[in-house]
Amino acid sequence: MAQAEPDREPTFEEALAQIERIVVGLERGEIDLAQALTRYEQGMKLLAHCRALIDQADQAVKLLTAVDPQGHPVTAPFENKATYTPPAAASTQAPTGGGVKKVAPRPRKVGADPQGAVGDEESVPF
Repeated sequence: MAQAEPDREPTFEEALAQIERIVVGLERGEIDLAQALTRYEQGMKLLAHCRALIDQADQAVKLLTAVDPQGHPVTAPFENKATYTPPAAASTQAPTGGGVKKVAPRPRKVGADPQGAVGDEESVPF
């Protein structure tokens, strides 16, 4: 893999590969403490760079909201905010019904052991 030019920032993939090489070197423990700290600092800078690139990509995401009459997608900027608001009463009241949700049993395959014997793939519950 070619090294990044000194006057440009590495791509996400280049930075991630450098981080991986730094981690492998640190895990081996074959370098002295001063060199290990220097590499750790380099890795943290690269990690911050990767996070910034991910944030930029996240901001570029758009939501498909509709399709116009010509068939072109209509998009809106993605708003990075929580969409779930827990009910206010849920935090102060105890759950009703014992807190257990009843689930209908799964239908059995034809020819499966009615006792659900262990040992064959058809009787595995998941």
